[in-house]
Amino acid sequence: MSRLLLSLGVALGLVRPVSALPPLFKFERPTRYAVTGIPDVRNVLDYGADPGGVADSATGINAATADAEANGGGVVFFPCGTYLIKRAILLGDNVTLQGSGLCTIVQRDATVSAEPAYDTSCVKIRDEMQRAAIRNSKKDCGNVGITIRDLAIDGSLITTLPCASCTAGPTNPSVMLVLAAVDDLLIDHVAVRNAPQDGIYVKNGGGRTVIRAATLDGFNMHWGNGSGINVEMHTTANKPGYPEFVDNYIVAKGPQFCDTNLSVACDADADCPSGVCGNGAGAAGVNGISLTFADAGGTHPAGIIARNRMELSDRHTGISCSGCSGVVIGDNWITSYDSGTRLRKAFLGIQVVGARGKSFSDVIVHDNVILGASVANDKRGILVDDSSSSSARVVVHHNIVRNKALAAGQEAITVRGVADSAVDGNVVQNVTAQHGIGVGGTSSTTADVRVSGNEVTDVTAANAACVVLRGATRTVLEGNTFRDCSRGIELQAGTIAGTVVGRNAYASVTTPLKLTVTDTALGLFDPLGLSYSRATLPAAVVGSIVRCMDCDSAAPCASPGRGRTAHRDNEAVPQWSCD
Repeated sequence: MSRLLLSLGVALGLVRPVSALPPLFKFERPTRYAVTGIPDVRNVLDYGADPGGVADSATGINAATADAEANGGGVVFFPCGTYLIKRAILLGDNVTLQGSGLCTIVQRDATVSAEPAYDTSCVKIRDEMQRAAIRNSKKDCGNVGITIRDLAIDGSLITTLPCASCTAGPTNPSVMLVLAAVDDLLIDHVAVRNAPQDGIYVKNGGGRTVIRAATLDGFNMHWGNGSGINVEMHTTANKPGYPEFVDNYIVAKGPQFCDTNLSVACDADADCPSGVCGNGAGAAGVNGISLTFADAGGTHPAGIIARNRMELSDRHTGISCSGCSGVVIGDNWITSYDSGTRLRKAFLGIQVVGARGKSFSDVIVHDNVILGASVANDKRGILVDDSSSSSARVVVHHNIVRNKALAAGQEAITVRGVADSAVDGNVVQNVTAQHGIGVGGTSSTTADVRVSGNEVTDVTAANAACVVLRGATRTVLEGNTFRDCSRGIELQAGTIAGTVVGRNAYASVTTPLKLTVTDTALGLFDPLGLSYSRATLPAAVVGSIVRCMDCDSAAPCASPGRGRTAHRDNEAVPQWSCD
């Protein structure tokens, strides 16, 4: 019956036979490249670029980018292939550099080229002798609307960086992407591999800059100062802005370098003429992502650094925020990388520091996961530090720091030189050799910091504390959980006036509170956790209450009790009363 109805429908023209239906898709191999002939899209092959990686393609590519800018902007398209360049690709206003994915490789060789630089009035002032792969056409003056996406940049052909002043910079800078004073900059799904110096340098941040889903696989391979993604705020360029770096994958696999010669790689002090291999008093320092206040009269760096994945080694730093104001660092995942050197897997997770006398403020470090590898002489998970003691409003919140076998003088989380700040809800676990959380310092002023809701466990070194205070005034230590530590809280030398300790939980802690100061402005409100004998009742503010194990005789209490709690009474000479 169904066949009869179908045949009748075809005969009457009500139903079309299958062979007459139009195809939904036309499966034909496109002529040469799909973008040829589309308005505002220029194929670099039509301008003489060589996808075989033999001839220099820079001239052809720059002809395409210049043509696009001259016509109001457009897309410069790269088919799959390797494009050798002996000078930088220059990108002007509203130009998009579009690859075909990671099969599009732009390979920079070691040829030094002269590239234009401008002042803030947009007057060309010089040619810079350098070896960048990509630059904006009006460096420091400014461009707008530049996009780079879906391609790879390879710097492996540059193997040495000669230098005259080997702590200032190489003779011919070899940063792979240099974008200075660009508004509406987008770098999307770009891979930078084996960069001899910085991977991506964004001077002054630029307005509405976004770098997302980029891969930085090896950078600063031959120079000991720089970053995978480096933002520096200068007075010599226009367009300071608030960049956003999200969902990037960054592998800092290069070596450490000597402090006084940044071109000499090392993994021990004996490798360096100065005797210091990295992170001493010199300039050596490599970061995954950095925001840096560079010029004294410049703008504080600001921005968002979120959901990035980083693998670090050789004492490198994951995220560095120097002189920042208004920065969110959140949801990043930072762990170790095995470089094979003697410094493998050692790293500093996140640092927020002052720079060139410039303080920092309004910074949130939240929900980051920092996983060490329990290697000896490791570095901090999080460092917040201003030696000028004028920074304020920093929140270190809900981070996880684990498996850190720290070098001397370190803590898993350190906060010092700040005011009006909070360290709350963090998890610190399996810290060996040093303390868990450190607040304050003997050479800086720290005040009004709340340390609450943290869980610190497995701080295994003898005499190491879950939390240590040094010279921090008006600190509140409340609602924390301390487990498997030699000491719960240690109050070290220096004034701790106004500090309050209360309602913390202790488990398998040998000494809940270790006092090496006798500051009568210390408030102890911890009847469940801090336990004392009559002989060890500390000086404390009136109203303090602690647990007393043997307060069953008068001395040193005003009245004997039953060994429950001791209260600090308001008398002419404050003293303890035992319940």
